[in-house]
Amino acid sequence: MIFHKKLLISFCLTCFTLCISAQPFIDNNHFHSGLDIKTNGTINYRIYAIDKGYVSRINISHWGYGKAIYIDHPNGYTSVYAHLNHFPPKIEKLIRKYQYKNKSEIITYYPDSGKVQVNKGEVIAYSGNSGGS
Repeated sequence: MIFHKKLLISFCLTCFTLCISAQPFIDNNHFHSGLDIKTNGTINYRIYAIDKGYVSRINISHWGYGKAIYIDHPNGYTSVYAHLNHFPPKIEKLIRKYQYKNKSEIITYYPDSGKVQVNKGEVIAYSGNSGGS
């Protein structure tokens, strides 16, 4: 499936040509729980929040989802954005502070509820190829 204009789907990412694949399985016994949006090797497309909410979790890892951000929304849903390259300054600052405090590049950080509010359409990250993507 090819899109030629702004695409608003789970990942809300802006670019001109995208391929989407919903791969239900990674291998015979592991379920893949999301959509992969192929950017043809290009990184740093802006990723937009699909709705207002707050950052509930940030993962930084060399495997799995790589750099990932979780946003809890008022309707009870959580949107997950994975395999990212980097984050906007307000989020990067929190990540660096937490990494230094824990003396580790690899982290799972749960900010206090409501500490990092996001609005629908706000840039929350930039596309990448981190983790096992």
